[in-house]
Amino acid sequence: MSEGDEIERCLGSLISPLRVLLHIEEPSRVCGAIIKEIELFNKKRLLTGYVDSIAARIDIPSTEIWRCFNSLMQLHNYVRNNKLAESSLKDILSRNSFDDEFIKAVIDFMDTEQSCKPTIVNAISKYPPFRSLNCRLQITIGRMVLLHSPDIMLQFWLRVGTGDDWTTGIDVETSASMEDEKIFLVDSGMLSRLIEEIEKIMSVACKLERLHLK
Repeated sequence: MSEGDEIERCLGSLISPLRVLLHIEEPSRVCGAIIKEIELFNKKRLLTGYVDSIAARIDIPSTEIWRCFNSLMQLHNYVRNNKLAESSLKDILSRNSFDDEFIKAVIDFMDTEQSCKPTIVNAISKYPPFRSLNCRLQITIGRMVLLHSPDIMLQFWLRVGTGDDWTTGIDVETSASMEDEKIFLVDSGMLSRLIEEIEKIMSVACKLERLHLK
């Protein structure tokens, strides 16, 4: 197999997860939103809920967005280390029916200097993001996963600050600056204790919500 054939084969494999975006409106805008989250990830500011919210807004499974996230990161690192791949990437994206705006967004991202961190795609639940009673369901699923793998440590990035709605570009203000950021390492025992406290808080919140609805 020639070098050109090997490059095409590798790029074709990396591009494959992005094809899901061909079936939605404004694929270039969604691609741009994912790229923005990759840049935040490289600054240790990835908020999983933001990535999941992209999936919720376009009504596709979160796992598909995470595959696109991982695909773009791998593409970036591959193209940065193989200059011959960039021209091939444009051709392959075009042959796969991606429009010019989408191709430009991807190529511009390939040209950025930052090196993307390797990552493992999260095993995302099929259930909705944390909202009201659904939060309890997500907590239960997380606990079940840890029961099967009690020796793992989970790392959480907690970010409180300003951001924007990727669909409108309008700033969304929160209670503190973007620099208020904490990293937590949590084992199974600590998470279980946190879960108990969260469940108590959720119970009170749900009671207050029912009272408000009345």
